[in-house]
Order: sequence, then C-alpha cells, then structure tokens
Amino acid sequence: MKMLRIFFLVTANVLGVLLLLGFLGVISFKGISTTVKQSIGLAENPEPLEYFRVQREKELELLEEQEQQSLLESFELQEQQLASREQDMQQREQTLVEERIMLRSERENILLEQEQSQQLTAELESYELKVQALAGNFINMRPELAAERLLALNDDILILDVLKAMDVNIAGLGQTSIVPYLLSLMPADDVGRLMKKSTVGL
Repeated sequence: MKMLRIFFLVTANVLGVLLLLGFLGVISFKGISTTVKQSIGLAENPEPLEYFRVQREKELELLEEQEQQSLLESFELQEQQLASREQDMQQREQTLVEERIMLRSERENILLEQEQSQQLTAELESYELKVQALAGNFINMRPELAAERLLALNDDILILDVLKAMDVNIAGLGQTSIVPYLLSLMPADDVGRLMKKSTVGL
C-alpha cells in the first residue's frame, strides 16, 4: 500500500513537471505524442494514403480511357455500317437507274416498231388503194392506151401488181382477162423483163 502511494505521487509529480514545461514551451506534446504513437505502431503515415489515392486516380483514368475507346470503336463500327448501307443504296439506285433507262429504251423501241408497223400498214393500204384505182382505170381504157400508160409507170413491180388486180377484177365480173392482150401490145423487151419478175404466172 505504501509503495502504491509512492508510485502515484511520483507519477503526479512527473505529469505536473511535464505540464509546466509544455506550458512554458520547453517541450512539445505533439512531438511526444508522435513519438509515443511511433513506439507503439500507431504513428500516422501519410504515404500509404497518398499511394492509394494516386492508384485510385489511375484506375479511374484507365477506366475512363477504356470507356472512351469503347465508345470510339462503337462510333467507328456505326460509321462503317452507315457507309456500307450508303454504298448499298447507291448501288441499288444505280441499278434502278439502269433498269429505268433500259425500260425506257425498250418502250421507245416498241413505240417505234408500232409506228413503223402502222406506217407500213398505211403505206400498204395506200399502195393497195393505188393498185386498185389504177387497175380500174386501165380496165376502162382502150387497150393500146392502157398498155402505154402501164409502161409509163416505170415501176415493174407496180405494173405487175396492177395487171394481177386487173385479172382478179375481171374474173370477178365473169369476163375474159385482157392482160394477155395488153402484154401483146407492149414491146417484147418490156414484156420479157416483166415476165422474169412476175410471180403470178402472167
């Protein structure tokens, strides 16, 4: 018991002296506190905290870079897809243009053929009318004049067609053909030339 009192008294005196020295500025309790903490392993070491902070910042920066890279790759992929679609659309448009041109050309050709066919039909009809008109006229002429006027046409095919029409018309009337007689009134050279070209057996 006596020893315990002595210990408390000594401790109280030491603390009192320390407080007095600290008040006077002779010693720093902060330094003592740090020394005590270091001696028992509780000292504050700012270096690990700074290290973890720097590492965290690096991780965040790396993560941000990865996200930006991912976005960039996504944008590039979208651009490639859009470029591919645009190319496909251009090819389709070019194909449509070519098909449109082809259809227009075919339509123009069909219209041209129809026009030519109609023109040919009109010409044939006009030619047939001309042949029939000439045949009717020559039937009603004197044979000598008819033979002369036939040669004056200066178209062997037309002459042969008119003679054939005259044959048909006269046969339709139940009369004898005058074509052989008309040929006999023509010069032999003209008749020979016409007979070579004839396909109607005059």
